[in-house]
Amino acid sequence: MKTKYVPPVVMLCAGLIRAVFGILYKQDIKDFLWAVLLVMVIFYILGSIVKVVLDKMIIVTNEEFDELKELTPGDENLDSDNLDQENFEENAFNEEDSFGVTEKTDEDKL
Repeated sequence: MKTKYVPPVVMLCAGLIRAVFGILYKQDIKDFLWAVLLVMVIFYILGSIVKVVLDKMIIVTNEEFDELKELTPGDENLDSDNLDQENFEENAFNEEDSFGVTEKTDEDKL
């Protein structure tokens, strides 16, 4: 996922909304321009913060994927292109990999 465009998009959307309200309320041009500039700077900073958070989430996700790939050696079908929810559950939780946990059935209780 590319997060490069998050700050400009957030900034431009906020600037557009502020500009529409300035036009609707017939604001003086000098005050209008300062207000739009201030809103755009503030929302560019907020968009940058959101970008950093998204980048960190993507890094964590990639690290978890690498750990999963290490846990399932020899599985050629496991890569980032074809890893979907069904494939993930199938490869991550095989019946053979019960880690010492067994399910109790009705026959075991007798």
